[in-house]
Amino acid sequence: MAMPTQVIVSASAEQPRWGFDASHPLAEVVARLHRAHGDASTTRNIGMVACAQCWEQAIRADERLAVEFELPALDIDPDYVDTVAVERACKSDTSAVRLTPAERRTAVAKLTAQGLTLNQICRRLRIASRDVRSIQGGGRSGQSLRLAIRHSKAVAR
Repeated sequence: MAMPTQVIVSASAEQPRWGFDASHPLAEVVARLHRAHGDASTTRNIGMVACAQCWEQAIRADERLAVEFELPALDIDPDYVDTVAVERACKSDTSAVRLTPAERRTAVAKLTAQGLTLNQICRRLRIASRDVRSIQGGGRSGQSLRLAIRHSKAVAR
């Protein structure tokens, strides 16, 4: 078994980086814990993900792991693109995780370069047409889309 190399959560109490919702790095783990204890209700869920007990269990387990293996804090690069996630989303893989804004831009660029229509891109990535239009427009010059297309071609090489 490979040992982890970084802690997932490292935000200070004064400046939290994430809310307790589906965008939190531990949200998938928390939801799995919540399903495992059989509570299907969402009325008392935090961030529409899980109950407070499940959030606490996941966060404490993550903290214990970080301390036990002396893991460094995780520095998140907002421009990092997980190419595997983008590939899976472009193939409409239903098990794909949510894409970050940078990954969404790359996926839209990739599908646009393949000649897919606006509606096809929306269905494939499961995002609203206004989001695709915003990415494709990239302002007046379309620079955002051109940069994303260039990045997706460079990654493909």
